[in-house]
Amino acid sequence: MIRLAKSLGDRGESLQNADRPFPMNADDFAALIAGLESAGMTRPEIAQRAKISRNTVWRLANRVAPEPKYETVRRLAELAETRHVQSIRPIERKSG
Repeated sequence: MIRLAKSLGDRGESLQNADRPFPMNADDFAALIAGLESAGMTRPEIAQRAKISRNTVWRLANRVAPEPKYETVRRLAELAETRHVQSIRPIERKSG
C-alpha cells in the first residue's frame, strides 16, 4: 500500500494503518489533487481513473470536502502511486 509521508506532512503515517477519519486535512487533499494535475492529469481524468465523481475531485481540490470517504482517499492514493506523484504542498506566503 502507498506510503504518503510527503502528503501527510512527513508525519510518517501510512494509508494502510490510517484510523478513520483519515489523518489528512483539506490542504493535504488539495495538494494531492494538485500533484496529479501537475503530472498532466485533468480533473475529469482524475475522477474517471479514481472512479469518483468530478464533483468530489472539485470539492477536494477546493478544500470543501472536509471528511471524504475512506474509499475515496484510498482510490486517489492508489492513483497517485501508479502515476508516481508526490503531493504539492501549498506555498506559504509571507506578509509584507
